[in-house]
Amino acid sequence: MKTILVLSPHGDDELLGMGGYIINEIQRGHKVHVMFGTDGINEENSKLRIKEIESVSKFIGFTYEIMYHNMDGTLYKIPKNDIVGKIDKRINELKPDEFYSCYPSHHQDHEFIYECGKAAMRLKEGFIPSVYGLYEYIFIDPLSLPQGGLMYIDISNSIDKKLKAFKLYKSQNKKSPSPLTIESVKTLAQMRGIQCGKKYAELIYIQKIII
Repeated sequence: MKTILVLSPHGDDELLGMGGYIINEIQRGHKVHVMFGTDGINEENSKLRIKEIESVSKFIGFTYEIMYHNMDGTLYKIPKNDIVGKIDKRINELKPDEFYSCYPSHHQDHEFIYECGKAAMRLKEGFIPSVYGLYEYIFIDPLSLPQGGLMYIDISNSIDKKLKAFKLYKSQNKKSPSPLTIESVKTLAQMRGIQCGKKYAELIYIQKIII
């Protein structure tokens, strides 16, 4: 059984970027654990976001942890070595075959978590995953070209469950023309599918593979 560790700044980033792959792998019998950077901006908002994360995790079947509470938008205030230390510890405990983090967008939490994830994949003592990749985020600036080998994932059989799961992140469902709509998520999957000859797909930017 394969173990996959996913680093996500907030609840919904993991689903938007690689929810289809997570669903595919869990259905194949593999284990997925998600480390969320934070939940909400205050106590009331955090309770709502935690409830949403719990609903999605049960619906899809992954385990999770939330590293910090009430820090949405302010994760940069936490010493970087604290977060990297938490990731290092979890990697050594779970010994994941694959490790995925967010590609940096204009959101400060995404940029910071990306840097922490990259630091956790440095050459060091302890366990190192065989695969390190960055999942796509719908708000990536098209002018900042992502770097890495392209790995397309066929999610034609899991797109419906991915969209249903996104509906469970009710606080993150916006009105059109926002990218955070069911239609936008589906459209991006269709576009990635067109690029690789599938009906629906997700794109991972591979940073390292150890064979």
